[in-house]
Amino acid sequence: AALLSARLVFPGESESAADAASSLPEDSDSAFEEKAESAILPDPEAQLGEPAASESETSSADSQPETQPDPEKGKTYPIIETVVGGGTQYGNLFIKTDSGMELPDFTEELASDPDVSVAVDGSPTVLLYHTHTSEAYMESDSTFYYESMKSRSDDPSRTVVAVGDAIAKALEEAGIGVIHDTTVHDTTYTGSYARSEQTVREYMEKYPGIEITIDIHRDGLETADQEKMKPTVEIDGNKAAQIMIMSGCDADGSLNFSDWKYNLRFALQIQNRMTARYGELMRPLYFCDRNYNMHL
Repeated sequence: AALLSARLVFPGESESAADAASSLPEDSDSAFEEKAESAILPDPEAQLGEPAASESETSSADSQPETQPDPEKGKTYPIIETVVGGGTQYGNLFIKTDSGMELPDFTEELASDPDVSVAVDGSPTVLLYHTHTSEAYMESDSTFYYESMKSRSDDPSRTVVAVGDAIAKALEEAGIGVIHDTTVHDTTYTGSYARSEQTVREYMEKYPGIEITIDIHRDGLETADQEKMKPTVEIDGNKAAQIMIMSGCDADGSLNFSDWKYNLRFALQIQNRMTARYGELMRPLYFCDRNYNMHL
């Protein structure tokens, strides 16, 4: 059966719609991690790494919502609410790709069978995990952030783990068996994909019925002027963070990812259904020549 590891990117939620963090670097310990991410978003900035912040470091500054900056807390920068679009349109879908790639026929792949069978008997079918487990959110919506704010936390209620909990709950309520792994893979940033790969392999060996793996991330968009971008839309009167799916491929056969088209088909079907139902909630699907553990 085909397996999907869609790199879902949640820039925020209705209560925490902006990330106050710098963008972070990709690992450099494998071929696919060395490729730049410049095609993901318009004008992305160079990414800066930092160690995970402790709960005490991240919670004190955000404990109470602030409507105005406090000069004693240091320099601030704006958070700009925006809708991220762009890409090339294929029917109902918008897709961004790496420049110079030989592209598949996306319309044909959308119509093709992804070879995924999801059981509704409660047996483990979906694995949720986090390569960058400590990627964190602000605790409240804001129009500014402090220069000193941290992008990472060891408090799972403030990180992508909380997003995974919400997704797991929704899947379980639909009768779909789900495992949510909360292992911290980014105690050091370099090597985090190798560590999460080992976690995924162990689960797949233990639960051979797993059909779908989803690596949930939090994006961080910043301009050259250090403005943070907050990609949000309004759905049924409620503010919601935009979501991006990343689907990889293996253009030259060097990534051990020969069945990438099955992942792409599944990603396109999710993108198509979500776009039909929720419009701009979905950022353009990002199709790239990388695997990010999608080859497992």
